[in-house]
Amino acid sequence: SQKNIVTLRRTRDDITIITMNLKSLLTMILLLAVSLMASAQVRYIYDPAGNRVTRGRISFNSPSTEFQQGNEAYGLSHSSDMLGERNIRIHPNPTTGKLKIEILNYAPEDICDLSFCTIVGYQIASVHLTSPSTTLDITDQKNGLYLLQIQLNGLKRAWRIIKK
Repeated sequence: SQKNIVTLRRTRDDITIITMNLKSLLTMILLLAVSLMASAQVRYIYDPAGNRVTRGRISFNSPSTEFQQGNEAYGLSHSSDMLGERNIRIHPNPTTGKLKIEILNYAPEDICDLSFCTIVGYQIASVHLTSPSTTLDITDQKNGLYLLQIQLNGLKRAWRIIKK
């Protein structure tokens, strides 16, 4: 009977040790998974007007050349973003007067309207696009912050434009 109690205690101790080992193993797996997820993050680069110009993956384990190259490729005066399935480029931003807007994969059947407004909503210019690029001349406008709104095939997006 005493031998059975010792065996029973030993079995309980073994189960406790196995349970503790499983908990430790699961904790280590969880910590490893979290550290792998945290080792790389997506970062965004914004131009001075606040428009996102590019995104890149940063790895904390090694220096990121992809993100740095993206920053150099777009610079602070170039904005590129998607609107639906179309890639929109707006440059230079900030501008001293002439603002170029390009739709890189423009199709002839696209319906595109541009609206250039003051920050309080007063419309300065409105253009219906029939080609993949246009230039807005805002040389006569005061220095400050403006909004460029593009409506393309029913989708709408606004960009902040800085006039120097």
